[in-house]
Amino acid sequence: MPGELSLHRNVSPTERLLTGAVGVGLIVAAARVPRYRRPLMTASTMLLLRSISGYCPAYAAAGIDHAQTNGHADDTTRRSLAGPRGAHAEMSVDIAQPPRVVYDFWRDLAQLAKALPPTISVRPVTDTDSDWTLTRGGIALARWTSRIINDEEARVIGWKTIGEPDVASAGSVTFEEIPGGTLVRVKLQYSPPLGRAGARLASLVGQGIEPILRRTLDEAKRILEGRHADASVSAW
Repeated sequence: MPGELSLHRNVSPTERLLTGAVGVGLIVAAARVPRYRRPLMTASTMLLLRSISGYCPAYAAAGIDHAQTNGHADDTTRRSLAGPRGAHAEMSVDIAQPPRVVYDFWRDLAQLAKALPPTISVRPVTDTDSDWTLTRGGIALARWTSRIINDEEARVIGWKTIGEPDVASAGSVTFEEIPGGTLVRVKLQYSPPLGRAGARLASLVGQGIEPILRRTLDEAKRILEGRHADASVSAW
């Protein structure tokens, strides 16, 4: 019919589920933080509409279609992190162990998994590829496959997502020798719902990548230095 609006779905089913979960989370946050109720409810409405319709205007403007799986794997991560969609996080921690010991811990996913929160699981596929899953309440909200693209013993591990990830990311972990141990620095670029604005909103209510990254680094430090878990860490 003339004038009828037709929105082509360009958001993957799993991404729609993740977006909807974040939208509901922002409603809860709005009730708990009255000061930010209006922006949180506005963001929640946008996310829930995106989840229900399966349509993202930013994707449409950029020519991205995550509902289809016939794109090139390298292009998917590159497009998802480009322009206003990519968000950045950087964090570091010093660990009283030599770089080689810390590097070996990070390179062995069975060991690294011990430092991750229980909402994130990882399964090695090959020596360079691994499958990751984010769950909440027993429901898988997002899945992605990461590939190590830069691996220098005791110095750096670099990775990016491949295929059609629900959350595209790329980043690196560097291991710098310092007096008494190692400075571990993580740099991460990722594609949260609503791009950078979504990352800022998530951080505002404590649901962003920064709390997860901080706790993972602190738990790795605790494990490698052999200290007992405190209540804040064990309560993940």
